[in-house]
Amino acid sequence: MVDLITPIVEFFTREVSLVLLGNRIIVSWSKIGLTLGLITFLIAVVLNSRPQPNAARGLTFMQTVVIAPVIEEVIFRLVLIPMFYILFGNVILAITLSAALFGLAHVVYGGMKFIDSFITGLLWGWAFLAIGIEVTILAHMTHNFLSTMSGG
Repeated sequence: MVDLITPIVEFFTREVSLVLLGNRIIVSWSKIGLTLGLITFLIAVVLNSRPQPNAARGLTFMQTVVIAPVIEEVIFRLVLIPMFYILFGNVILAITLSAALFGLAHVVYGGMKFIDSFITGLLWGWAFLAIGIEVTILAHMTHNFLSTMSGG
């Protein structure tokens, strides 16, 4: 019988080494993704007092929590950050431009969505470069899941 569980567990528990405030920490990328998703969700809650429900925008749970995060992370992190870095040769500018476009893409949802999406784009841009695309996809899925479950 083929063991399907072990590779999945190993994938999600893979550890990364980061320097945070001058200290080296080792943590699984999935914990970072879940934490970033929670933090960015809380930022959105603080900045947007009445988010528009996803159902009102015509999006299903699957589109909101799975499909949109994958597509958006590929576009805004995997494509745009390297493209802007190639064009301008500056990683901070590349992350900032990608985050600004991410914010603009979310303006249609009203409120303070540009600001919270811009901040989120900055955090996820850093995470993408420091850890990889998988952490930003998980963070995005977590953020959207929490938003959907809270009615926002």
